[in-house]
Amino acid sequence: LCLVNLLFGIFIRHQYLVPKNSEDELFSKNLDRLNEILEFIDEHYDEKLSLSDIADKFHINYFYLSHFFKNISGVSFQEYITRIRLNKSLPLLFDNEKTITEVALESGFANTKAYTTAFKKKFSMQPSKYRNLNHEFQEHRELYDNMQDAVEMQLENIERTFLDFEKVMEANE
Repeated sequence: LCLVNLLFGIFIRHQYLVPKNSEDELFSKNLDRLNEILEFIDEHYDEKLSLSDIADKFHINYFYLSHFFKNISGVSFQEYITRIRLNKSLPLLFDNEKTITEVALESGFANTKAYTTAFKKKFSMQPSKYRNLNHEFQEHRELYDNMQDAVEMQLENIERTFLDFEKVMEANE
C-alpha cells in the first residue's frame, strides 16, 4: 500500500498520468497544485487535516478539489489521508514502549477508536493483534528491512528510468 502511494506520488510529480499537449495547460497547473497538496499531506499527516482546510490553504474550490482529487487518485481525500496515516502507524507498532493510543495520535488519528476502526477495516485485525503477530516474527525483521530497502531502491530505479525516458523523448522532439 505504501508503495502504491509512493508510485502515485512519482506519477503526479512527473506528470506521467496524462498525455502532454499544449491545450492541457490548465490541467497541468492543477496537477502541479495536487503535487503541492500531496507534499503538504506527507509533511502534515499527523495534524488535523480536512478537505476544507486544504482547499482554503491552496485557494481551490472545495467541491472542485474533492472531485479533482478523487478523479486523479481514485480515492477520496479522506481515504488518502487515512491510508497515509495507517502506513505511518505500522512501524510505530513495532515499538513496545508505545501504547496503541500513542501510535494512533502520532499517526494523526483523532483518537484510538478512529485508529482502531480504520486499521481493522484495512487490515481485518486490531492493531494490538498486528503488533502481537509482528513480535512473533521478530527474528525475521532484518529480512523485512532488507526487502523494504530493495523495494525502495527499485522505486528509485523506476523513477530514474522515467526521467531518462523523458529526456530521450524530449531529445527526439
